[in-house]
Amino acid sequence: PFMSGDNSTKVTRDRLFPSAFWARPKVKDRKAGDPSVDAIYRAVGQALTEWEFMEERFAGLFLTLSQGSGASAHSILRVFGSIENTGGRIKAIEAVAPIYLYHYWHMKEGKQSINALLREIGLASHRRNDIAHGIALHINVNNNNIGCLLVAPQFMTGRNDLYPTRDDDDPLSSSTSQYRFISSDILSFAMKFRMLAQKIVEYTINIKKDAQTGHPKFILDLMATDPEGL
Repeated sequence: PFMSGDNSTKVTRDRLFPSAFWARPKVKDRKAGDPSVDAIYRAVGQALTEWEFMEERFAGLFLTLSQGSGASAHSILRVFGSIENTGGRIKAIEAVAPIYLYHYWHMKEGKQSINALLREIGLASHRRNDIAHGIALHINVNNNNIGCLLVAPQFMTGRNDLYPTRDDDDPLSSSTSQYRFISSDILSFAMKFRMLAQKIVEYTINIKKDAQTGHPKFILDLMATDPEGL
């Protein structure tokens, strides 16, 4: 794994990205917003589109693990799509993965890799929900133009602190929102959703079973390069 003196950039065996990869920017670091709310709107649209592209790759992984093809593939995808939250879809993957990878579950490409991938998807879904359920506001405080930010609606208990934290150095300290995103924050998460989608594609290709031998690609690769390692 990549190591540095900063634990936030360390990639552990149960993760695919550094520990702070899906962390929100610190609220106090966002004391000014974008000049125009349109920048927020565009960034939200891009991020949610990238998320949906990622979910299509996620559905493709489920199809592979379910060993669906031909006429059954359409039915399998519709079953997966009927699960309307990320947590439920993760559980669906957890249900079929040990069957598909039964003979390889003990290997790195089995339980360890699928669990790491699913953990990233779960963590990413929190940032997707921040973006999808946030509201874009043009904020003025005491006639001071703060700019435009994406923040949590006040009624959302899970995304707001109980009380504001007063801070004379923070013009927005009266807000209880647990996040304040400018457009570049949202676009950063959009890029990360795309990176996550690529991880899913790579993993799906790696476990795809060969039609003739029945072995997944990673086993065939190992047989070709290090047969004694099996």
